Amino acid sequence: MIQIPLDRLLTVGLLLAAGLSPMAGAAEKQAVPGDTLKELTLLLEQQRCGELLTRTSEWLREYPDDVDLLTLEGNCLLREGRTVERKFDSARYRLLRLASDKDKLPPAVGQRLFRASYRYGDQARLEQALELFRRALQLAPERQDIVVGTIAVHIDAGQIDQAIGLLEAHASSLAVVAHRDLGQLVQDQLRRGQLDQALRLAEALVRTLPDSPQSHAALALVREQQGLALEAMEAYARSVALGNRHPQVLRELAMLQMVGGRLKEATTTLVPLASSDGELELWLALVRSVAGNASAIPVWDKVAARLAHQEKPDSRALGLIDHYHRLLASDKRASAAMRLRGARHFIGQRMEIPALIEAIAATRQDPSLIEGWLMLARFHRNALRFDMALEALDGARTAALSLGPDSPYGPAEIDLQKVQVLLGLERFQPAAELAEQITEHSIDTRFEQALAALGMGQEKRAVKMLTEVAQSSSRHQAEATALLQELGGEAP
Repeated sequence: MIQIPLDRLLTVGLLLAAGLSPMAGAAEKQAVPGDTLKELTLLLEQQRCGELLTRTSEWLREYPDDVDLLTLEGNCLLREGRTVERKFDSARYRLLRLASDKDKLPPAVGQRLFRASYRYGDQARLEQALELFRRALQLAPERQDIVVGTIAVHIDAGQIDQAIGLLEAHASSLAVVAHRDLGQLVQDQLRRGQLDQALRLAEALVRTLPDSPQSHAALALVREQQGLALEAMEAYARSVALGNRHPQVLRELAMLQMVGGRLKEATTTLVPLASSDGELELWLALVRSVAGNASAIPVWDKVAARLAHQEKPDSRALGLIDHYHRLLASDKRASAAMRLRGARHFIGQRMEIPALIEAIAATRQDPSLIEGWLMLARFHRNALRFDMALEALDGARTAALSLGPDSPYGPAEIDLQKVQVLLGLERFQPAAELAEQITEHSIDTRFEQALAALGMGQEKRAVKMLTEVAQSSSRHQAEATALLQELGGEAP
């Protein structure tokens, strides 16, 4: 997943966002000397708002319609009257941990679950600041830095509807640089853990700026954090089709296409990139090797040549090259069972992508290979690619039904995994319905049903089920007890 910088400071007005500056030609309209504006902006950066407000008040008496003075003063009024609240979303963490089938989530995931929001103690002061931005926008609607900045302050004030309304009103006049900065606002919300606001803004960007590659790239980031890797892949592909050639976007698209089994599309994305990136060259070799394609051999030779220039070549990578050289040189096509053994071997070597590629190849050759489907589901669950996990679990369930009594896994066991993944996607109603069906097969889903009930606001039902789980020998007994205490109930 694309990493979002954590140290970015959003400043609205003259410094609305990193890289955003007044439009060309704005200087001719400024009444206040440029050097003075630089000095005032420096005071804002240094958070010397008292001094800044004193000086802007003096200048505004002489130039009451100077939009830069208005936005600088608005910034200080916002900053002085707000506090930042951070709250950890323990409910979301619980759902993600269950859906990912991991005891502990990576620190980066936990970091995203701290919901940071601004709180304003003086509502009159907040409204005064917003009015300054609205006035600046009325005076200079052509200033795209002020358009984006006014959208940003409404978002920070928790007024997402007003922010989207401004976006819709000004979308047709926004230039590409503004598209980028609006996409950055989506990232700001993700960085603060405000996934719902990021989603609403990203969807509004795609709706109002459908031909902007930045809009679709922003939506892709949100989809990834939702666990919707397939939808993220589609959004990245649309962004690239519209001309986005950012290396990280192309890399992310190739990764999702590859691990999602869209190997033809992955090859198309990787071919122009592989020659300049050793890891992408390795991915291309793996993708081509799945079909036993002889064109993979020269790519493996290039990978080997890169490794030969390293002082200490990775022994696992050397083993990988040797494995595929032998596989591709053989007159016999590797069987599905051989592919699955290869996947197990790579898992033992902690080489996730080769293992995943081999599991994809195994299930393609033999769709009844239930272990291969479940292996893919586990990979995707661990990586929080929940919609891809559901695809793999559907494949496993179909395989189980085709094998009948000979299947090592029953459909209900697979459905239990689907319930857990659906909870990770916060699809509480379908999760509850499927969990109810599974109970007919003597599988205990009370904990999953309790989480679904909580998600739907049915706390009384959830507490009843959690109490039953806490009094049982279920593997969720300890977690149910802790959750009861968190809800204010009495643990047994």
